[in-house]
Amino acid sequence: MIRYFRLFIIFIIAIPLLLHTGILASTETDRKVTIEDFDFTAIFPELEKGKVVITKQIKSKEKKANANAHILIEAKQQEILDVLIDFSTWHRFVPYVKKASPVKKKGNSVWVTFKNKIFFFGFAYTLKCDIDPENYIISWSLDKSYPHRINDTTGYCRIIKVNDRQSITTYSTYVSVGKLIPKYLENHIANKSLPKLMKSLRKEVMSRKKH
Repeated sequence: MIRYFRLFIIFIIAIPLLLHTGILASTETDRKVTIEDFDFTAIFPELEKGKVVITKQIKSKEKKANANAHILIEAKQQEILDVLIDFSTWHRFVPYVKKASPVKKKGNSVWVTFKNKIFFFGFAYTLKCDIDPENYIISWSLDKSYPHRINDTTGYCRIIKVNDRQSITTYSTYVSVGKLIPKYLENHIANKSLPKLMKSLRKEVMSRKKH
């Protein structure tokens, strides 16, 4: 019993050290963000009930997380976009984000450094966030020129008008945390945290509308 306890302690100490020293550096090439078109007809009844609809999620045997989630928000596209581009407040509605700090801006691109913590795993990374205000899309990708403790991540938020008072927000994410990170953590990031994220985003948008 003591032996297994010691192995567990070594495991939880070793993972952050390996991440920090870069031993788990990515061998993958940078992924490009692909904005998908989606027909919401089939899922709209569920969205109207206030539910978060997941249309893509990872399987337990996969090593990478890739998931899409959709939610209906009683707000205009611009009202939702205003929340999303306020990057320093992402810790309010994005699970595990403890701090988000914009570090550079160029045109419609903003570089944001995130400090996250999942259970006892702490890690930081910087995303290049591209804002398309005309189409109400924010896309992001990992900038590997900055220190990072994850292999790769890309994603986007797309806001689609339903009518003058409702919009559908789609959140799509791909993340590869690291080869030695337990698979259940990657599953949790992709599948379990998405509904919470979307509901928190809706709550944040509605809260700002009241002020």
